[in-house]
Amino acid sequence: MFYGIFPETGSDSPLRHRLKIADLVDPGTGATFEALEKRGYILCRYKPVVGGDPLVYVQITHQKDESWYALLQATSARNRYHIE
Repeated sequence: MFYGIFPETGSDSPLRHRLKIADLVDPGTGATFEALEKRGYILCRYKPVVGGDPLVYVQITHQKDESWYALLQATSARNRYHIE
């Protein structure tokens, strides 16, 4: 799925929009994607753009271990209960 801002319209992708609503987009979002990719939780494909940030396509892997499950549970709880 695409993460970023559509160059044609300047609007957020659905993934970026949802993360912004949950107040999870900040200057460290790219580093978070890199850390998740390094651990094998997601795959990222970057498409260069002239004069802007690259377009990022994110794919969640099917890795099923306890740490991934804990991350999903913590994220869901944080979003559901607005935990800081």
